[in-house]
Amino acid sequence: MTVLHSRYNVLKEEQNQLKTRLNEIQGTLDINYMTGHRLMWPAWPPNDKKLISKYKTISTQSYIRMISVLNVIRYITKNKINGDIVECGVYKGITPVLCAIECLKLNNMKHIWSYDTYEGVPSEDITEEDMYEADDGSNKHAKTWLEERNNEWCKCSLSQVEKNVKKTNYPDELLYFIKGKVQDTIPAHIPDQISFLRLDMDLGEPTKHALNFLWDKLNINGVLQIDDYGFFKGVRNVIDEFFSDKHVYIHGIDMTAIGIIKLKKG
Repeated sequence: MTVLHSRYNVLKEEQNQLKTRLNEIQGTLDINYMTGHRLMWPAWPPNDKKLISKYKTISTQSYIRMISVLNVIRYITKNKINGDIVECGVYKGITPVLCAIECLKLNNMKHIWSYDTYEGVPSEDITEEDMYEADDGSNKHAKTWLEERNNEWCKCSLSQVEKNVKKTNYPDELLYFIKGKVQDTIPAHIPDQISFLRLDMDLGEPTKHALNFLWDKLNINGVLQIDDYGFFKGVRNVIDEFFSDKHVYIHGIDMTAIGIIKLKKG
């Protein structure tokens, strides 16, 4: 009995040491609660870690989502997929920043389109389907999310986003900042072809509108990323319905974002 008790104490001490080490790693990484991939961080390329750490102050994306943006640029470059880069819902501009940096690095100079109201998420676009799961496990309406942020949800001025993106020294003539609700700016101002499309508008209605007009512009083997699939029910409902009859490959990125590769037209 004494031997078993002694062995138990040893195992307990080893467990405590392991917990302490994991907490040290987590603290060193300084990754926010949305990552879900803390232990993968040491395996990522050092230059990627350095880059996303530098720009984390202008991002609400998890680190794995930012890494996935860089990987998409590498993928479309390696596979010579034609078309522009488009994001709807840019907030402070982390996606166009990462895309610009990687395009410069790979000498793949694509046009980058950044659609946003630049005044925050419009309250009038919130519908009854726009629900989310709160930390306590309860389902809450997106209007609550807006109110908890003093009616300033993902609000960043156009001038600030332009400033953030232009710090990359990407050519001005390849950058498009389209101000307004996508329901008002699309399809009036859209590219002819898209290689990488990213939707991060948090709500179902603008997501549906953007898909209706931009999906056909995405070239075969092009990539679509949906930032809010796992978090906002309205977005998830739109995506599930839209892609129910499409030829695509869908994969998870983290706890909320998904990636979709277009395999065929339609």
